[in-house]
Amino acid sequence: MKTLRKINRIGEVLDEKGLQDKTLVEHFKIKKETVSRWINNKQQPTLKTLDEIAHFLNVNLISLLYVSDWIKESVIENYILAYNNKSVSSMLEDLSTDLYFVNIVGGENTLTLSGKKEFEKQAKKALTYFSTRQQSILSFSHNGNTTEVEINYEAIAAMDFPNGTKAGEKISLNAKSIFEFSHDGKIIKMTDIS
Repeated sequence: MKTLRKINRIGEVLDEKGLQDKTLVEHFKIKKETVSRWINNKQQPTLKTLDEIAHFLNVNLISLLYVSDWIKESVIENYILAYNNKSVSSMLEDLSTDLYFVNIVGGENTLTLSGKKEFEKQAKKALTYFSTRQQSILSFSHNGNTTEVEINYEAIAAMDFPNGTKAGEKISLNAKSIFEFSHDGKIIKMTDIS
């Protein structure tokens, strides 16, 4: 028996809103069987219909879809490109307002931030730490709504650090970042481990 791949979240969004499938049947004047096939992912609505459903339910189109691995990779690649370009505003584009950020160095939690605004303040402050910085993605590993990324990190320190790194010194290390995604495709949790 073939397992159906879940593509849309129509049924879940209806549940979240306290609505039944008959709401779509009545509003769009379609057969109950059609809506049932959509909800059970046996058939998919057209993109136009999906957009109309999103508008009717007052949700983002993407919140009606499961976030695929390639979408997660694209969001992560955009974030890392913005990081490398020192563009804080672009780094923030795909972050949830409820972002939770953790930085772990040598097994020790060195920084925890709650909320996109707090992350933005830290990201702006961190611009002064390095004269150059570059993250390169080595690999992706997906598990549900979480993606683990192996990263090569290179930077030139722009200041003296408490750990003994001096301004002008090159930093080169392999690290890991774990990105957790919400249903709307936003990054809700980020953990950097080095």
